[in-house]
Amino acid sequence: MRLRWPITLAMAVCVALGSAGAAHGQSAGQLLSATAVTAFVDPVARVSFPAGATRITYSSTDIRGHRTIGTATVLVPRNQSRRPMVVFAPGTQGESPRCTASNELESGDFYEGFAVLNLLQRGWTVVVPDYPQASYLMRIPEAHAVLDAASAAQRLVGDGPVALGGYSQGGQAVAAAAELAPSYAPQLNIVGVYAGAVQADLTYGSGDDSVFGAETGYLLDALGANYPQLEKPIDTMLNPAGRAMLVQSRNQCELDTLTEPSSTDQYTVDGRSIAAHLVQQPFHSVLVEQRLGTVAPRTPVLIVQGTNDDSVAAQQARQLAHDWCGRGANVSYTELDIPPALPGSGIGHAAAALPADQLGADFLAQRFAQAPEPTGCAQIR
Repeated sequence: MRLRWPITLAMAVCVALGSAGAAHGQSAGQLLSATAVTAFVDPVARVSFPAGATRITYSSTDIRGHRTIGTATVLVPRNQSRRPMVVFAPGTQGESPRCTASNELESGDFYEGFAVLNLLQRGWTVVVPDYPQASYLMRIPEAHAVLDAASAAQRLVGDGPVALGGYSQGGQAVAAAAELAPSYAPQLNIVGVYAGAVQADLTYGSGDDSVFGAETGYLLDALGANYPQLEKPIDTMLNPAGRAMLVQSRNQCELDTLTEPSSTDQYTVDGRSIAAHLVQQPFHSVLVEQRLGTVAPRTPVLIVQGTNDDSVAAQQARQLAHDWCGRGANVSYTELDIPPALPGSGIGHAAAALPADQLGADFLAQRFAQAPEPTGCAQIR
């Protein structure tokens, strides 16, 4: 039993090296390479995860269907045979390549490390995908990263049941993946999805700066990269300080960005906030394209939302649950009544993460155990 994982890894690496080519020559979800790494729970004590860690590259597709190469980290509990797999989509890490989830797992700086540890301690393989560059809150590239990472990881560790989980940007990514999975990755046996603090509607808030806050630069970069027709309107909207902010955001990790001012009226030519511009055309229709709830997932979903979340409004999470239920999905919805703390600081958003992740892991455990499916839609108000 101790030799199973090293042998499997070595074989996979050989196959990958022998067959990998340019991404355009591969169908989505193909394993291209696998490299053993060490992943750490924290950056100080440097405690490694109780798992074998492998960084993989795989073929994927962008928003226009063009072939791309994705990366992810696969963590497999030691001394175990076949096991369920959870794709844990990370929360916002930042735009700089140095702060991908894979890089931060190897440095110990991944702030959701304890959520990953919780999943590993349940005996599950955990796959943490890296989002494509400049894809912040873009539902299609995020969903493709989640689903293709799962497909590629199965070529490394074997087929089996799959679940998806994530909070904040990760919640949005897995919610989008749940909607797209039947058409994009029908081969995956997805048994359940946990989506926490889902930014389901980017138009919610009617131009309030607090909707995107300090991460507004990430969003502008993603809009321009995925919708080239918006590059000129973005440049026209921004003044020199705004253009400098956009360039700077491309080299920042999330903790760097959170020190920036959340007010954005100083970055525009006309002195209005960037959010006020985004609710108008030509931006508004693109934000509408990111809206979740128009397609029913075919697997049970748990949505968890903090009532006093000061980054993701609870009302849009409730609306997502109602929209999915109205289309026939099996949805459970839980709100965490966490008291408000320094509204506007993001504390209300962060405080709900750990309890939400715990509820999500418990929900996925029931799905892996093939417990009777919940019937949560009747309880959603």
